[in-house]
Amino acid sequence: MKKQLRYFLLGAILLMAVGCRDRLGRDDAQSNELYYANMFGANVMRSYYLWNEEVSDGIASWSYDDDPIAKVNEIRYKDDRWSMMTDDIDSFMDSVNGTGKTFGFDFELYMGSEERVIMVITFTYPDSPARKAGMKRGDVVIGLNGRLMTLDNYATVITEALEGDQLLLSCQSGGAYNLTAVVMYEDPILLCTSFEHAGRKVGYLHFTSFTAQAALDLPKAVRSLKDAGVQDLVLDLRYNGGGYVLTEQVLATLLAPEEAVLSGQLFSTEVYNKEITEEVGNDPVYFSTKIDVSMTDEPQMVDVSGDILSPEHIYALVSPYTASASESVIGCLAPYVGITVIGEQTHGKFCSGIILPAQSWYQTLGSQLSAAEVKRALSAVPNWGIYVMISRFADKNGFTLCAPKGILPDYKAEDTIKSGVELGDLQEPMLATALKLIAGEQPQQRPAARPGEVPVRLSKPGPERPGRFRFHLN
Repeated sequence: MKKQLRYFLLGAILLMAVGCRDRLGRDDAQSNELYYANMFGANVMRSYYLWNEEVSDGIASWSYDDDPIAKVNEIRYKDDRWSMMTDDIDSFMDSVNGTGKTFGFDFELYMGSEERVIMVITFTYPDSPARKAGMKRGDVVIGLNGRLMTLDNYATVITEALEGDQLLLSCQSGGAYNLTAVVMYEDPILLCTSFEHAGRKVGYLHFTSFTAQAALDLPKAVRSLKDAGVQDLVLDLRYNGGGYVLTEQVLATLLAPEEAVLSGQLFSTEVYNKEITEEVGNDPVYFSTKIDVSMTDEPQMVDVSGDILSPEHIYALVSPYTASASESVIGCLAPYVGITVIGEQTHGKFCSGIILPAQSWYQTLGSQLSAAEVKRALSAVPNWGIYVMISRFADKNGFTLCAPKGILPDYKAEDTIKSGVELGDLQEPMLATALKLIAGEQPQQRPAARPGEVPVRLSKPGPERPGRFRFHLN
């Protein structure tokens, strides 16, 4: 069904007029860029967008002179926080695939004292500049490249610093880290280990993104847990904002009851807009030991028949950064295996999107535009693209656990980053909560915090990019 949907999206292009202005005489580069970016954006939103009927007036008012990035933000449906256009689709794809120039660390932002903003390191990737320099979870950074961060400037300071090749991080402790960016793959399987606890064999998998490569790597990682005789799995998704549906399917299959996989039971469904539903239905996904993870026309299969863990119980560690494919794995596995959710309320991204480069869209127009017009379009929008919501995902019963505002935890636990306790340490509060439950104990509930005791968490600069991607088109 994945390929059927893909070819429908490639073929179902009915070019619509945008705005009411005359195209004649607009041959300068900037005008061409706006013209073809807007044509692309308006047509994609009209054809594929999950809520295309609800925002039809906004699409109808789209002009060739609009700022296409702002226009998508303006007209998207009230429940949609994620659809976005970009004029740098290559960087967007790098972030989705876990590749690109990086210093190799993740962070959260908080209000400090005297209106200062502080950056707290959550984790570093193996073999990254940050890990090699000795950076660790809990480091508190107060300045980047010699600039202190305030409420007024922190977005600019962070964006400019992380876009460079050299980075000097000044720490609250008085120390500093001097890093040089490298191009590398940030392996999202951050930690996969097992240990004995309360007479049980426990597995711990910290997973940060559903990249395409992870679809190939997850079976080996989970197989190590199976070989160790793991009974209960602690699945740490607290920093996982989503990724490819195909990788989600691989992880879900590895964790589902083996009998459900072998009998090909229904894992999930997708609900599309009226036009796509008429063509592909509800696009059901069934468990299978052989999963097609192809991202191009070249077939690529993953065989998980010897790697299925089928844990007796899953303890999912979550936070507000847990989104999309992470939420779908939890929600769509829930009818099949007992899952206890620990942490904070999740992000609440209940829909799937496609990443569509403008180049791919214009190359498929065929006879609807002249060859000269297609050539001009390809030249005008070489790196434009859109991430557009096309469906709402649901479990086998048609229920979406994370809609509309996220999954509520069964047990609250704080991600106490500043304590410096490393992920996977048995004393780390979220993991420790899971271990208490595995041992049959009730976690100790902290008293309600008084005003001023809870640190104020700030949003990272840049657009939110938690995602669940059907596929991308090269």
